[in-house]
Amino acid sequence: MIQALEGAQRAPAPVTAAPPPLPTEILSDVEGKGLFLCLFGSVCELAGEVDAGLSMLQPAISEAEATGARLWESEFNRLTGNLLLLANPRDSEHSEAHYRRAIEIAREQQARSLGLRASTSLARLWAGRGNRQEAYDLLAPTYAWFTEGFNTRDLIDAKALLDSCASS
Repeated sequence: MIQALEGAQRAPAPVTAAPPPLPTEILSDVEGKGLFLCLFGSVCELAGEVDAGLSMLQPAISEAEATGARLWESEFNRLTGNLLLLANPRDSEHSEAHYRRAIEIAREQQARSLGLRASTSLARLWAGRGNRQEAYDLLAPTYAWFTEGFNTRDLIDAKALLDSCASS
C-alpha cells in the first residue's frame, strides 16, 4: 500500500512528441485515425503538453481540409483552440478562430454534440473576458437543442456555464 502511494506522488512522465506508430488498420480507417488523434490531443491538453498536441492536430486539420475527410475536423479545431489557449491565455484570438471554425463545421455537419463542445469552449472564453451575456446568447440555443442526455459531461458543463453567465 505504501509503495502504491509513493508511486502516485511522482509526477507523470511527459507525453511524447508523437504517439506510437499506429497499426495499419487504424491508419487506413479515417474515422479510427481521427478518433485516435482527438484522444491524443485531449491527453496532451490534460497533461499540459501543448507542443505534442499541436504537432498532431494542426496537420490533421490540414489533411481534413485537403482530403475532404472531415468527420473529426470540428473536434480537431476545438482541441487546437484549447491547446493554444493553454499555451498563451493572453493571446486568445487564435483560439477563438479555431472555436468559431469548429462551430461552423459542426453546424454544416449537423453534429450537435460537437457543436455543443465547441460552443461551450467559445462561451467559456468569452465569459472569462467578462462577456457573459454574449457567452450565454451563444450557448443557450445550442444547449436547447438537446432533449435527453443531461447527465453527460458535455451537457453538465454547458449548463454550469449557462447558470454562471445568467447569475452574473
